[in-house]
Amino acid sequence: MACPALPMCGLATTEAERLTPAILACIDNARKAAGVPDLELVTRVTGCPNGCARTYMAEIGFVGSGPMAYQLWLGGSHNQTRTSQEYDFRIKFDNMEELLTNLFTVYKECRNATNESFGDFCYRAGSTELKTYIDALEAKDDAGVEKSKAALKDAEMPEYKYAKDFIGGIPDATYKTVSA
Repeated sequence: MACPALPMCGLATTEAERLTPAILACIDNARKAAGVPDLELVTRVTGCPNGCARTYMAEIGFVGSGPMAYQLWLGGSHNQTRTSQEYDFRIKFDNMEELLTNLFTVYKECRNATNESFGDFCYRAGSTELKTYIDALEAKDDAGVEKSKAALKDAEMPEYKYAKDFIGGIPDATYKTVSA
């Protein structure tokens, strides 16, 4: 799903709807290169941070952050009941396929089970550890890759955060129904 973005929306900073076929082609090529061609993903693309296409709920979301550049959000749930986490503030479209190939490779090598979804894996692993693994992979640091792989395999699913957990300081009594 994508928002209309340029040229229809005055808030857009980059393409969304018109570039979505090319982004999906990058995803397909990256899945094939990583050896997970049948991986199903919920993908969303928006041309600005307003999130009209619900990018923050997708397993992989691309949020416009400048001309031909996107924020990358990972870890939403397949059924869109969990929000994703920011992975990178700005990736250029030209670098997208290589980054996605690395992410899908990490997923293939470090998922807990063949039925663990990409979104669940990214949420469990966390952006920091994913970046550590990919940095080691790109630097051809075999020891760093193995250390990071072990950390990713041992990572546990964090407790799900409810909206009230993000508000902070509001007592639970605020959320209770009051009858007249």
